[in-house]
Order: sequence, then structure tokens, then C-alpha cells
Amino acid sequence: MPGQTTQSHRPTNGRHKIWQSQPQPFWRVIADWRFLVVLIILLVFTDWLGQRWLFQSGSLAGTDVLLRGPRPVPATHCRLITIDGDEFKAYLGDSLDPKKLASVLDAILKYEPKVLVVDIDTSASRFQSVATPPSNSRIVWARVSYQELKGVPGERIRNYAWRVGAVLGNRNPQPDYIGSPLFPQDPDSTVRGFQRTVQIESKAPALYWETLRAYCDGATNNDLEAQKACALRKTNTGDAELAVRMFHTDWDFPSYPLSDLMNNPSSVKPQPGQLGDIVVLGAGFSDIHPTRFGPQLGIELTASAIESELNPSQPRQILGWIHWILKIALALGIAWLNSRLLPLWATAGTLLLLATVFLASFLGIYYRVFQLDFLPFMIGIWIEQLVESAERAHHHATH
Repeated sequence: MPGQTTQSHRPTNGRHKIWQSQPQPFWRVIADWRFLVVLIILLVFTDWLGQRWLFQSGSLAGTDVLLRGPRPVPATHCRLITIDGDEFKAYLGDSLDPKKLASVLDAILKYEPKVLVVDIDTSASRFQSVATPPSNSRIVWARVSYQELKGVPGERIRNYAWRVGAVLGNRNPQPDYIGSPLFPQDPDSTVRGFQRTVQIESKAPALYWETLRAYCDGATNNDLEAQKACALRKTNTGDAELAVRMFHTDWDFPSYPLSDLMNNPSSVKPQPGQLGDIVVLGAGFSDIHPTRFGPQLGIELTASAIESELNPSQPRQILGWIHWILKIALALGIAWLNSRLLPLWATAGTLLLLATVFLASFLGIYYRVFQLDFLPFMIGIWIEQLVESAERAHHHATH
């Protein structure tokens, strides 16, 4: 009957508006030698491309935005003692007097922190006379590095090399705990991570890493937090020594101005441990660095590295071979869309897939499962499929 025949063809006609009528077997599509050659070339090329800053910066920028959203996390181990410009002149002198520095250290050591980190440049020879009072606290000194000009006089091109600095006027013997306060910077001059060992003219332990060593050396069997530092110190082997660990937490540190300690009435007796286990002393008006959480002081970065090591909250990074598997899966998905759907719908599906991966990589979600180098890979596969579809259409038209 005419009415029944028309009704039975409606689903078929709708399907033919989206799906190809006679698609070739999918295994033939992916087994085609041109598809395999393009797949391998794009895998290798985009893997190299993904390691270039141009493609890393998009994911990093998106991750920075997401990490600024949560509230800062209260720190559990470190406390900061900041020195502003007026306090520097009042308690340390215009040119950083060694005797005044010794008085400041004496005032802090009365609180008996387990570790005192001094992030102040003491490389000048006048600091050989600095004397610290007997204390149970371990002092970690910042070895401030400097840049040395390299090149022939008169040349316009100037090169600089980082040199390892000294502490306490390079007196002999040097203190037990010395560390470099340098942090790795990305090409956009932003600090996003930290290293246990800094590679300058020679390998130098980072200031925060030496702080953990001092913290470990004072550990007792009942001091579980300090035992964490001991366990971490044992993992500093091979690539872990120079690996860059990313800051994933915005730490909130209790901070005390130096004037509060120096103006402490004699009637108020400092209590051991009142300032916490690890105290970081440094300037609060200079040594400011751009970070993914906004501008931060150098002493904040040092303390953040300590907290990040002792309170690991970093997500596991996706291994490189998993990225290859994901790329292959996306390539198969694009090939399937273009071999099964009509050109208009295949294009729409591929564009939707590209947009999804772009947003995922730019926003830094899924622990950077998708990165911006996925986009040129997907576009390359798509172009290959368009060429293949055009050849198939031409073949059907001429036969």
C-alpha cells in the first residue's frame, strides 16, 4: 500500500542524511599505508613540538588560572619573619652591619626553632666576624649567587654566567648548612616550580633542600614530621636531583615583622617552639618574584618548597606513552567519523572533537592529559582523511 511504503522509508531516508550508504570496512581505512605513515610522522613531530614553549605555555597559563581559584592552604611547618625597609635600617643598618645581624639572630634563636633559615646575603668579607650564640637550633645560610659577565670587551653581545656565592665572608670552615635560593624560571619569567639541586657553575643544593637536611639531622624517633624530611632526603638520586617540581598549592604562612621580636618586652620570655619548627628570615620589600599565584617573596618560595615536599599534593603527571595512546585513539576516532559520516557531519564531529581537546588543554584540566600539541596532530590526521575521502569520491565518480 502506498501509505505503508512511504512510512517505512522515513527512518532510512533520515539515516542517509547522516551516514554514508556504502562505507568501506573500517579496518581497511586504518590499515592503509598512507594513514599509517602520516600517523607515525605526526606522532613523532607533535611529541617534539609539545616540548617547545609555544605549546607548553597555553596549558601552563590555563593551569595558573585554575590554581588561583582555591583559597590559600594554611602552612603547617614554616613561619616567616619579614624585614621591611624601615626595619632593615633600624635593626640591621643601612649597609647590613654584622654585629646588628648577630643581634637579630640572637633574638630569634631565643625562641628555639628547630631550623632557622637566613635568606640574607652574607658573602662580604665583613661577615667573617658574625658570631651566633649557642643554640639547639640549626641555622641554614643562603648562598646568594651572582651573574658574571662573559665576553670580550667592546663586543655588543653580552653573556652572563651564574656563579656560586659564599656565606659569612667565605670564612674557613664554612657552616654546615648552605643552600642556593635560586628558583627555575619559565621563559615568561614566572616561577612555577622548584629544584632540590640547582645547576649553575656546579651543582648546588637548594636552600629549601638544605633546610630539610637540617630538619632531618635534628629529628628524634618521636618527631614524625622531621622523619618525613629524612625519608625525602633518601629519594634524591638520579633525575630526582635536578627535576623541577611544580607548585600546585598556594600556601598561607604565619608572618611576623622583625620589629615584633626586637621590641619584645624583657618581661615576656620567649617560649621554645613559639615560632614553629622552621623559621625563614628575609627581606619583605625586595626579592619579589612573579609566580602562578601572583607576586611572592623569595622567602615565601623557599617556605612553599618546604611545605610542598612535606605535604605532597601534586597530581600525578600523565606519562608520555599515555599521550601517544590518546593521540592514536583520537586519530582512530577522526578516521571513523570521516569514513562513516557524510562530509558535513564528519566535519562537524571533527570540529567538535578539536574544540573539546582545545578547551581541555588550555584549561589545564585532567592533570594535563590533553595538551596543545594534540591540536596539530588531530588537524594533520583530519587533512589526511579529507584527501583520502576526495580520492575515494573521484574514484567512484569515474567508475
